[in-house]
Amino acid sequence: MGQDICVVDCRKNKGLENDYFTLNVWGKPVFSYIVEECLEAGCFHSIYIITDSLYLKSVARDIFGDQVILVNELPDQNKWVEEKGKGRYFIVHGCALMLKKETIISVLNRGGGTIYSAKRWKEYPLYPDDLKAVANERKTNVFVLTDTIGQAAWQGEKYLLGSSESLVVEDNNDFELALILKKKEQSVTVLQDLIQGRIQEKQQILKGGMENTVCLIGHSQFDDWDVKELYGMTVRNCGIRGISSFQYRKLILEAGMLHCGSNAFVIMQGTNDIVSDYTVGQIAGSIRDIVFFVRDHNPDAPIFIVPCLHVNGRGDRSNQKIDECNAALYKLIRGDNMFWVDMEALDDDFGNLKREYTRDGLHLSREGYALFGKLLEGSMGKFFG
Repeated sequence: MGQDICVVDCRKNKGLENDYFTLNVWGKPVFSYIVEECLEAGCFHSIYIITDSLYLKSVARDIFGDQVILVNELPDQNKWVEEKGKGRYFIVHGCALMLKKETIISVLNRGGGTIYSAKRWKEYPLYPDDLKAVANERKTNVFVLTDTIGQAAWQGEKYLLGSSESLVVEDNNDFELALILKKKEQSVTVLQDLIQGRIQEKQQILKGGMENTVCLIGHSQFDDWDVKELYGMTVRNCGIRGISSFQYRKLILEAGMLHCGSNAFVIMQGTNDIVSDYTVGQIAGSIRDIVFFVRDHNPDAPIFIVPCLHVNGRGDRSNQKIDECNAALYKLIRGDNMFWVDMEALDDDFGNLKREYTRDGLHLSREGYALFGKLLEGSMGKFFG
């Protein structure tokens, strides 16, 4: 625990249409989300909630008790520095309910000076001959970390936030978006439970049945595939629906749950990684680690790497990012008995997954799996044939 002070600013702006701090978002008041993140960060000597609302103070006492200090105005910084020798203010908006503890820790670890939140967005310079969007960065009112209260606090370093963490609830549209984003977070928790349950269901497949088998390592596009045999070998379908490459490594490989004694391996990962905040390099590196885990445990077996399949009309995944991930992965995959499986035949003339080969723009249809299997066996034949 450091000497820095956290101030959660819950002072009501009379110009706003509602007092959003205490509105209910899936069972909890808006302001409580950021207070919880600040507490869980474990970086602050003290956490203040500044408000003149008696109701908000009452709610805060009920939820947080003596973990927070309730005040009407900013604590005296000069007095704090005199008593403690140092200390910065981390002032955060009480309606910044999407800001995460990991970001807070990262900000505090950047060192001295003032740091303020900023967001990147596109602007369109209205020149007659050029309407191209230009990336720009602007300050936001999510947080500021400073040892100087006043105008000088805004002369420091920008800390870029993603669109979700930049959200501050200041109108009804913001509030509705907050409801959606928090519901999505809850869905992630449910998905994690489903992944764990599916791993337990597949324990015997993950650990057994080695002789004359081909092992499929991946996500739902394998898990949903009703395939019993490939190129004369029995299929060990170790696909887990909903899982990312990072989760597969942690929950299965590092946990010692996958036996690597099969005659061949087919690895397809990435589609559940690109919907997260991981960079292209991180995703490609994670999939590479799965490939080399198998290689280290079974040096003689061929490994067939299936690129991340394109999608059709999905708002959560873009083919551009899929192409970037595949290109990055292709550069990292080098070694004997490693084969890249070409899946371009699944695409239309525009680089989208053909509509007849998918049931929802992401998962394959029966016709899609028929061609997928044919392409995979064709690649396998280059080794076994």
